[in-house]
Amino acid sequence: DLRSSVVSKAKQVGYTPTSATAAQAKIDVVVNDATGATLTMAKGTQFSTTIDGTSYNFVNNADISITPVDGVYKFSNVDIFEGTYLNFKYTVNTSDTDQRFVIPNDNVDTNTLTVKIQESSSDSTTNTYTLATGITGLDSTSKVYFLQEVENGRYEVYFGDGIISQSLNSGNLVILQYLVTSGPDSNGAGKADAEGSRTFSFQGNLEATATVKVVNEASGGSLSESIESIRFNAPKMYQTQNRAVTSEDYQAILRQEYGDIESVFVWGGEENDPPEYGKVFVALKPKSGNELSVTEKQSIAKKLVDGKNIVGVIPVIVDPDTTYILVSSVVKYDPNKTVKSPDKLKSQVIQAIENYGDNTLEKFGRGFRYSKFIKEIDDT
Repeated sequence: DLRSSVVSKAKQVGYTPTSATAAQAKIDVVVNDATGATLTMAKGTQFSTTIDGTSYNFVNNADISITPVDGVYKFSNVDIFEGTYLNFKYTVNTSDTDQRFVIPNDNVDTNTLTVKIQESSSDSTTNTYTLATGITGLDSTSKVYFLQEVENGRYEVYFGDGIISQSLNSGNLVILQYLVTSGPDSNGAGKADAEGSRTFSFQGNLEATATVKVVNEASGGSLSESIESIRFNAPKMYQTQNRAVTSEDYQAILRQEYGDIESVFVWGGEENDPPEYGKVFVALKPKSGNELSVTEKQSIAKKLVDGKNIVGVIPVIVDPDTTYILVSSVVKYDPNKTVKSPDKLKSQVIQAIENYGDNTLEKFGRGFRYSKFIKEIDDT
């Protein structure tokens, strides 16, 4: 019943719950009046936008350098993520057996986490460590870190013992850089309004001469994985052994890798007419909207290819076909048996209809049953 208990059980089968995920947008930035052979947009450059009166900051996650083309400086297809970059440092003390490296913030997107080890406060030599997804191929020189969820839904970074991956020494500095995000709240940022305007404001030192064009609106933002999702996904991920072989394997991996999934359906290309051998097709229904952006499709396909699916099998992400049901219902009631007004009853019936759609129809493999639908209205 407690999240800590569910997470502890999941850890026993090697499952790490998915963190909050930052909404991602894609933009072009044209800088006017710039000079020089190159122009660099530093990691963490801020862009702001407003949704329903609430402001959100987006940042890029890497340094980008460009050269002018015909005198124009244009940063093309820049990925920006909603949130704020933060840094935190620990000084390693190997004599403290209880020392832990916990990320001290909520709503951290662990996909943006960068872990660096500096030799000491007086030696600025720094190495970047990568996240280990297993222990195969690791030795005493492997510069990797491990990640686990701990109390209060926060995440802890820990390191090897000198046998399975490199260990740390006293005096080392553990430098954690990560993005704190609001999750799904900023989905849709950059979406065209009634006037067709969809903009981000550039917050860098070239603000007066920079023009931002939205290529893809923000999407993919999600909250950290729920208890129910962990219960469902952890045993299935254990069964897959992080390998995509069956359709159930693909579904389990996708649910862990992409937090904004409402429903997923997977089938082999041999089931198509005509058959397309050597391909596996994946239809995803995101929680925010009905379709994925081109960027999201490419990112998900790449995650499936990177060491998970069978060699020679190509994953193809496709859009689902959406059918909308229009409801026209005349409701009769006995005013002597209720104190509710007609408007109150009407709003409750509308809410029941919406709940039926959200809870019953927003997933693959579900059917619209007229009798059950009418029962929901009658019960209301």
